[in-house]
Parts: sequence; structure tokens; C-alpha cells
Amino acid sequence: MFYQINRYGVIGFILLILGFFTLPILIGFILMPIGCLLLCYGTLLSIWEMLPGHWKLEPRLKKFKNQYIESSPILTRIFGKLSEKSDFKK
Repeated sequence: MFYQINRYGVIGFILLILGFFTLPILIGFILMPIGCLLLCYGTLLSIWEMLPGHWKLEPRLKKFKNQYIESSPILTRIFGKLSEKSDFKK
């Protein structure tokens, strides 16, 4: 298994290089951290896909995320109630 290149890694690498070359104009201080974050996110996604059995954990992680959002009133206001589907007829 090898590292699979995804779009987040490519975009992050391009922004990182572009930010490095635009450091004298001070735009690089904005582009480089964004590029680093996207590159790290792309690497994390690639590593996650290389793990054997990662598809078995995804429903459990989604269930945990939904329970975490519903347990906090602030997060519930931001993301809304996830278990109830809105009906336009009401």
C-alpha cells in the first residue's frame, strides 16, 4: 500500500509553494498556513483509507459525532437537530 495522492494534498502543496514565493509581498503569511492545513488533512485522509477495516468504523464515528452535537446546546444551535428531519408541511 502506498500513499494515495488526493486533491487536498495537491491543493495544499500548491498553496504552500505559492505562499513561500509570495512571502516578500506578505501574502505568503496567509497562504502558507492554509496550505499546511490542507496538506495535513490530505495526508490524514490517505492514511485513514490505508487502514484495514476503516469502513467498519465510519458508522460508529458518525453516530458518536451526532450524539456529541446533540448533547451540547450550543452545537445543537449551530448544526441543528440531526435526528429530526424538517417537514415543510408544518
